[in-house]
Amino acid sequence: LKDLTYRATVTAAGQQKWVNADENVFVRGITADLRKRSHNFEVYGGVNRIFSISNLRDTTFLAFPRWKTNGGITYYRSKLMLDFNFEGYSEITDNDIRRVPGYGVLNCNFMYKPRSDIKLFLKVNNMFDREIVYPVYKAIAPSEPSGMVGEGRNLWLGIEYSF
Repeated sequence: LKDLTYRATVTAAGQQKWVNADENVFVRGITADLRKRSHNFEVYGGVNRIFSISNLRDTTFLAFPRWKTNGGITYYRSKLMLDFNFEGYSEITDNDIRRVPGYGVLNCNFMYKPRSDIKLFLKVNNMFDREIVYPVYKAIAPSEPSGMVGEGRNLWLGIEYSF
């Protein structure tokens, strides 16, 4: 599946092109985002609707949720940032795949900056370990009842050093 999602930079200006496409891939949709910052807090939310994806050479494994919502709240201080956010995805229905229910996950991000040149990161995705199911194609796995289980709760630790 890497070839279906991998994009490469093809111009000096940084334009990206899907490697498995004969020409530029067009994703048609609409996005609406709102953000409001007050004192040390920022509240945000958004909704995305994909109408079509065109110019892919191979769409055999192309199934995606048509709707995505997101929102969250972020707290900022001089040396730290704490963010709780939600991502929700609509169900996936297509004649060639088994129905995949929509789902939502809660994530948490924490960043601490002990010095001007060092940032420490902690990220927890899918905090409540919600079961995520990815599409299974009827022709490939006819006996699979519901789909492939996706990634559960996961933790990321990181450090960034600037010099």
